[in-house]
Amino acid sequence: MVLWPWQTASFVSAMESTGVRISDWRGDWARRHPLPDKLGLLAQLGLVASCMAEMLLIAIGWQVPQLLSLLFSLSILLVIALDFLPWNLLQPTVR
Repeated sequence: MVLWPWQTASFVSAMESTGVRISDWRGDWARRHPLPDKLGLLAQLGLVASCMAEMLLIAIGWQVPQLLSLLFSLSILLVIALDFLPWNLLQPTVR
C-alpha cells in the first residue's frame, strides 16, 4: 500500500481505532527532524528537475552541460543518503 505523506497520520489513527497497533517510527522521526525531512524532499525535487532538463536537452539535440550532469548525480546520492538516514539512526549502538 502506498500512502502520501499527508495521509499517514489519518491511516495510523484509523488502524489504531480498530485495535491494530502501528509503530510509525518513520513518521515520528520526520516530525522530530523536520529539516532533514524537508531537505530530502527538496533533493528529490531537484533530482526530478535535473533529470527532466537533461532529457529535454538530449531530445532537442543539445550538448548536456557537465554541471547539469553533476547536479543530477549529486541529487541521486543526496536522496539515497537522506532516505537511509532514519534507518541508520534506528540501529542501536554497540559498545
